Amino acid sequence: MSTMPRLLRIGQIAVFVLCIGIPAAMFGFGERGEPVDNRRPTPRPPIRVFDLFDTERTAEFDTYFDEGFPLRDEAIELNARADRAVGDSSNPDVVVGRTGWLFLRESIEQPCRTAAEMAELTDVLDRAERIVSSTGRELTNVIAPDKASVYPDRLADPPSCVLANAALFDDLATEATIVMAWPATAATAQADERAYLRLDTHWTAAGAVPTARAMVDLVAPGRWDDDAIVTDPPIADVGDLSILLGLPQTEQEVRARAHPGPAPAIAVARPYTDRDGTVVEWIGVTRYESGWDGAVAGRTLLLHDSFGDRVVDLAADYFADITAIGDPSPRRSQHAIVDAQRIIRLEVQRRFFPSVVTADLAAEFAVALQDELAPATIDGDCATGCAVAADGADDADDADTYLIATLAPGAAAGSIEFGGRRFELDALTPAAAWLVTAGDTVTLRGDAVDRVAVRAVSVG
Repeated sequence: MSTMPRLLRIGQIAVFVLCIGIPAAMFGFGERGEPVDNRRPTPRPPIRVFDLFDTERTAEFDTYFDEGFPLRDEAIELNARADRAVGDSSNPDVVVGRTGWLFLRESIEQPCRTAAEMAELTDVLDRAERIVSSTGRELTNVIAPDKASVYPDRLADPPSCVLANAALFDDLATEATIVMAWPATAATAQADERAYLRLDTHWTAAGAVPTARAMVDLVAPGRWDDDAIVTDPPIADVGDLSILLGLPQTEQEVRARAHPGPAPAIAVARPYTDRDGTVVEWIGVTRYESGWDGAVAGRTLLLHDSFGDRVVDLAADYFADITAIGDPSPRRSQHAIVDAQRIIRLEVQRRFFPSVVTADLAAEFAVALQDELAPATIDGDCATGCAVAADGADDADDADTYLIATLAPGAAAGSIEFGGRRFELDALTPAAAWLVTAGDTVTLRGDAVDRVAVRAVSVG
């Protein structure tokens, strides 16, 4: 046998071993690939023997190792350059539209919401509003239009469900506590103003103005002033969608803020900490105090996703005291909610339905405000299954009852079963709640009996 094929095979094996072995060794010595996924990096899951048989936990490990594998970002860039050379997307999460416009696939491939789903959405929003108003607070939900609903012409195939959903949410905004400025945002785009960034998921300051205006007008009618908007010099921003493609590119963006009074808001940034005092770097918290005499009095809390950043710049001065937290989940901002008189949630269109219905927004507010709600009676041992007592749950149309499980002080984690599903509590998500009727049970798993407290509350 010729030595050449043997040497070729040996060379192939050596290259393979080097391609796998070098990054693996780098990983072992603490080297990590640069984050290029436009989201917070997956933390290392806890290592426990019984998790070896848990498919969800092993999937978390797969994601953790995949994201942090050294040289991953270089490999992604090489692949991206090859794909862009032939006009393709190197990342299935990104859709390349007309004239170089980029779109997040998740924002385009939305399911068309049915009448039944919209009725369910309305029901959860009504329950959430009842909880908040029963404690003497105000609740407003703000929906940011998706990029594809404003620029459908930049896509080869118009996203019919995106447009249909935007229309449904816009109809929903006729309710007194809901804001969506979709038509006004689309009008901004048609007026030759760049409402969204070409290489990014998000809107520009000009695109955010209609939503900021509608939000302020709902809370304080007549106080918004278009002439109070001040623009900053253009800056070069790296588009998050171009990062996902592995080819970071910049485009010019003009930031703007509103100063309706002589004294602009004073911003005090501080870290977000969980209940054990650990700083959560991916959640930003900023408190603004306005010196304007016409500012809305009282403490306002704005829970928002990344679309809220531009709105905060435009709306902060209209509130005497507003704290903006970069996380729309009420469950993780319990102390801030308790301190607020007015709560505003701002979230992008594609995530609004799942965050309200799937996560049950009302139950999340029940967790945050549980100490101010009427108690209900629980029967049974939660180690085997406890439930709201038949005489403790009011099944009348005007009353809602919630079971709430909360991690005990000092406990790191705990598992609960409800409705055939298992829920994990930890430092970032220390509580969960469910809308129940008499007889619905919750069960604490293993040592969670000593780590988790269960209670019930009722909202009439």
